[in-house]
Amino acid sequence: MKRVVLIEDEQNLAFLVCEGLEEAGFQVRWERDGEAGLAAALAPEVDVVLLDGGLPKRDGFEVLALLQQQRPTLPVLMLTARILPKDAVRALQLGAVDYVRKPFSLEELIVRMERFLIGTQLEQREQEAGLHLGVLQFFPRQQRLLRPHDTVSLSYKESLLLQVLWQHEGEVMEKEALWQAVWGQEEGYASRSLDVFISRLRKLLAVEPRLQLLSIRGVGYKLVLTAAL
Repeated sequence: MKRVVLIEDEQNLAFLVCEGLEEAGFQVRWERDGEAGLAAALAPEVDVVLLDGGLPKRDGFEVLALLQQQRPTLPVLMLTARILPKDAVRALQLGAVDYVRKPFSLEELIVRMERFLIGTQLEQREQEAGLHLGVLQFFPRQQRLLRPHDTVSLSYKESLLLQVLWQHEGEVMEKEALWQAVWGQEEGYASRSLDVFISRLRKLLAVEPRLQLLSIRGVGYKLVLTAAL
């Protein structure tokens, strides 16, 4: 049974959503403010979060940013009455997998949830099996990098940074985009701090000569796995 955390301060809507989800086979926990909702969503057994944009105690967008930092693989769907395009863009930039405007169809919401849950399950299976970077094997969930002659334990931010770079292998990643993906908006952008993390990753990856973490002058970085020599 999939576990859902609903963070919604409108009681009548929350009752309807909880009832519909439970009938569809979900186990639902409802919280009505951002502070309690954030704590509930961080529980390891939670599979998906439905998050209202405007909440007491902690704004929904603040909750979303914190969830992205602490549980970046957890699917979060925003449920909000805000209709400005910039709000939808902001939600997606902060890590929401979808943005659903109120009023919405419960049937459509369930279909969207199930679609992202399937994708998350596939991603988790891939991560548990490890990502292959040439002769290296990277386990994001365990924060481990298996090299030919040793295993390196990565910090949370090192692991997340390497995961983001690998997901965009062959693409130029701007420095500020990398910072946002790893540190979020809670900490001001610091180019030199990012450079330190990149330097450490380069040293760890150096045992695989086909794997290059390139500096793109004035822009950012690109991870490239070249063909066998």
